[in-house]
Amino acid sequence: MEFRTSKDALIQRLRRRLQKDGQALRIARGSIQSYWETGKYYTIDISSNFIIHKDIDLEGFGRELGVLAPSEEI
Repeated sequence: MEFRTSKDALIQRLRRRLQKDGQALRIARGSIQSYWETGKYYTIDISSNFIIHKDIDLEGFGRELGVLAPSEEI
């Protein structure tokens, strides 16, 4: 049986999980330049502000970090 979760709920789960590792999930907004450099979703190191992951697929990343169960889908 598949369960559905919203994209917003998944983003919140990812943010809470990443905070434990000193990272933050960001969403590219504003200029097209920033979007092309990072993709829509990316992570940064909170202390240094360096980009860690670019072009994140939320569903795949959620499964990788264990915040999205195999029986859940967006």
